[in-house]
Amino acid sequence: MTYGIIEILHPQTLKDATDTLETRIKHVQDILDEEGLVMSEKEARGDKIRFEGPKDALIKVLKQLIHDNILHRLEIENLHSVHESEMGSDGG
Repeated sequence: MTYGIIEILHPQTLKDATDTLETRIKHVQDILDEEGLVMSEKEARGDKIRFEGPKDALIKVLKQLIHDNILHRLEIENLHSVHESEMGSDGG
């Protein structure tokens, strides 16, 4: 079981009124649901979402959040046996 905290990047511009922290949190929650990670708490605490679930799901979620450019920080509190092949050649 993997668990930790996802910190969401705050929107930096006012050009897109629909790009708010709330819409980003909802987007992350949807991705977590789709991949099988669950929120450990009922709702986000500001820009932080605590999660838990299988390691493989975390890797998929991480790739999606990087692609969407909304991940500010990821804190993993427990991750069992990450193989080098899963981390990539640069180690992360």
